[in-house]
Amino acid sequence: MPVTRIPRCTREDLDEAVAAARRAFENGSWSGLPAAERAAVLLKVAGLLRERRDEIAYWEVLENGKPISQAKGEIDHCIACFEMAAGAARLLHGDTFNNLGEGMFGMVLREPIGVVGLITPWNFPFMILCERAPFILASGCTLVVKPAEVTSATTLLLAEVLADAGLPKGVFNVVTGTGRTVGQAMTEHQDIDMLSFTGSTGVGKPCIHAAG
Repeated sequence: MPVTRIPRCTREDLDEAVAAARRAFENGSWSGLPAAERAAVLLKVAGLLRERRDEIAYWEVLENGKPISQAKGEIDHCIACFEMAAGAARLLHGDTFNNLGEGMFGMVLREPIGVVGLITPWNFPFMILCERAPFILASGCTLVVKPAEVTSATTLLLAEVLADAGLPKGVFNVVTGTGRTVGQAMTEHQDIDMLSFTGSTGVGKPCIHAAG
């Protein structure tokens, strides 16, 4: 008996999600905010996750099969990741170098890279997501996430929480579906600036090849 039903997205759906992430990045609705404002949203997410902890754990157990105690412990860790990312957003800074001689001055500026694709596995769907997404967001990047097709519910719940916390439209996008269709298209997409993949070695090798 199925416990969840999710859309089987296509390459065209992925194209729309990437385009939305690109628009959100270019218009500066997130990347252009002061770090303190991004941090405030991430802290609000942590608070909302704490309020919905039992609900998220319930869906994690239904789809994944892990014990409820483990699921709740993982979500506590996820809440801490958002709190940590909020602090990290405020600490992002560049560097200057005045030890290059009188005729030269060096300066390093740290800027968000753009649209990040994130592919997460079935075994720790929420924890892997939350160990990456908050820090990607803290830097000012936008996201397109492809969760494992058998454990997508909690990723969709996080999208709800992010929207409720005030994350601008288009900054966090979820495309559900199979790895062969959506995952492969994500690794090959020319408008994704960086890819984060967690999964098997067998899938990781073609991901590296396609991204290269």
